[in-house]
Amino acid sequence: VSTQSTWGVHGKQWYQRSVHGKQWYQRRVHGGITSFMMQVTHAAVILLSSTLASANVYTESAIFERLCHFKNDGVVNLLNAIDQAMIADGSCRMVRPELDGYALWHDPATTGAVIDALKDVLPPTGKPSHFVLSAHEVLNDLCPAAAVENAQEEYTCRGRAYDVEVMAGAMHNWQRALCAPMIDPEWEGEFDPAYQPQQVALTAGFMCIIACDCNESMLPAASLAGFAENPETTAVVQKLVC
Repeated sequence: VSTQSTWGVHGKQWYQRSVHGKQWYQRRVHGGITSFMMQVTHAAVILLSSTLASANVYTESAIFERLCHFKNDGVVNLLNAIDQAMIADGSCRMVRPELDGYALWHDPATTGAVIDALKDVLPPTGKPSHFVLSAHEVLNDLCPAAAVENAQEEYTCRGRAYDVEVMAGAMHNWQRALCAPMIDPEWEGEFDPAYQPQQVALTAGFMCIIACDCNESMLPAASLAGFAENPETTAVVQKLVC
């Protein structure tokens, strides 16, 4: 799934149709989108035990697929703050599922360190085993072990670091990646959905991070780890989102 914030034609129209775009989006976040994504989170957790999920969909090959995409197609671009936070979150969550939902989203310093590591520290992806083993070593040192203790107020849904229009575009793109059929014109002839279990788990998680934060709700590690418990659970999560 692409983490770029570029809107498709329908995404632009979707936002621009509102005369008061920012107020409209904020109402959507506090209303339908937030409520719905929180329902998805709760429904997925109900399917599981109350203990922290083992995140079985994050296999070594799945980690390679996502990190390869983040390194080769993500951090090589000029990224906005939302792109950076979600790439860092996805990179860390695959190797450390006990992460609080906001561990990277509220922590720009660690986010920046993870992005720099993807760019400059991790080896090229031509040797997959070496790449994944190196990623485990590097990310285990960088990724936080728990919730961020001193969250940066600016780096929240209601802060100034995350632009509301970019958040709206990101939510649109993630929903399209999970739900849009092949015939959707926004694909422009290149169907590239988020259908693999690790893609679904992370993408739905990105949507929940924004929706729950904008609603000032907690997002514990178990909720997002639950999305990745097994392929059957990720399939349920995707159906709930769509």
